[in-house]
Amino acid sequence: MLKTLKGGDYSSEEQIKEAIRQLEFKRMNTQFRSATEENKVIKEMDSLKSSIPNAHKLNLIKPKVAELNNKKNETYNELKEVKKDLAVREAEIEGLRKEMEAIKEGQNENKAKGDKVTVEIDACQAKINDLFAKKDRTRDAYFKARYDFECQRDFIYHVNGL
Repeated sequence: MLKTLKGGDYSSEEQIKEAIRQLEFKRMNTQFRSATEENKVIKEMDSLKSSIPNAHKLNLIKPKVAELNNKKNETYNELKEVKKDLAVREAEIEGLRKEMEAIKEGQNENKAKGDKVTVEIDACQAKINDLFAKKDRTRDAYFKARYDFECQRDFIYHVNGL
């Protein structure tokens, strides 16, 4: 949009030319109280005349601007879709992360239980080893006592037989 001294907005060459024509008509048909008022109108007309090339350039680039705006809007819409997809995937990731934490906590609990069972197994193994050692001592004592008994019996038979 092109602006003038009075703040009017013009978006095409035709609007500017129409404004110039109206100001020219006003200048010719109005009796101004002072030369200052007439100079303001002349300055406004000069300003509008100097803005015609800019309006022409603006009209030339408007299609490009519109095309770029459309591309921007398309890109923004794609970005919104990507953000939606990203939000969905982040929610999935967060859910999976929570599941993994729950699994890890379960694994830690199972490991603690396993360690407790391992300690119990080690204690049972120690008891079993002690019992086997006691059994070996008891067996050794039994066979020693039996051997001593047989030796005494043989000695008694031998002494009685003499």
